[in-house]
Amino acid sequence: MGTISNWVAPKKAPLPKAFTNIHVSSACQMKCKQCARVCPMQLTPYDSRGEVIGYLHPDCLKCGKCVLACPTKIMTLKH
Repeated sequence: MGTISNWVAPKKAPLPKAFTNIHVSSACQMKCKQCARVCPMQLTPYDSRGEVIGYLHPDCLKCGKCVLACPTKIMTLKH
C-alpha cells in the first residue's frame, strides 16, 4: 500500500524542523514485533533500531500506536 507521502516525505537527514519521527532504541531485540502488529500501515518500525535519524518510512503516519504498544517502552515519538 502506498501513499502520496511517499513522494514528499524526507528520506534522509537533515529533516525539517517540525518533523515528527519515531526512534527505536538499539536495545530492541525485535522478538515481539508488537509495533508491527498494531501499525495501521503494516510497517515494521523495529527495522530502524539504533538509527540516529529514526524511522523514515514514507508511509509512516506517525500515529504513535507502535510507541504505545511497545512492551519494553524503548520507542519514542519525537517532535
